[in-house]
Amino acid sequence: MTSAPQQPGLRSFIVYDRVPAGLAAYPITDDRNAPHLHMGDFAIIDPSDTDPCEGELFLMEWRSSPGHYSVNETFFRPGITGWCVGPVAQPEWVKEAIAAGAQPARWCDFGYKTEALRERLMGRIVGLFQSTYSEPMEAGQ
Repeated sequence: MTSAPQQPGLRSFIVYDRVPAGLAAYPITDDRNAPHLHMGDFAIIDPSDTDPCEGELFLMEWRSSPGHYSVNETFFRPGITGWCVGPVAQPEWVKEAIAAGAQPARWCDFGYKTEALRERLMGRIVGLFQSTYSEPMEAGQ
């Protein structure tokens, strides 16, 4: 299995059959970042990569709820809000408002300075873990 870095500008993930040394797996428990990540996936996280980057997905710890993590896309709005974080998939009410003629908008948390956001990012999503086992394993096997 290759350990080549993700290609810049593309949203394609390397699929790993084991978690590479220095990286971590994180279970995806919802479809907030569909179509890129789905409930039941295991995202591969690079904890050494915590520099915010436009359009990338990161595992983030919420400081207001220590121990609560979520995957968010980062994007930058200069002069207005700074760094923003939010899910790729937007709530239905946002989609409906845009369809009705509202200005395109995103549901997000915003106003982060680069260093403040870097402290909250636990690592960039660099791949997906997919077991090579064809049948589920029982605990203890």
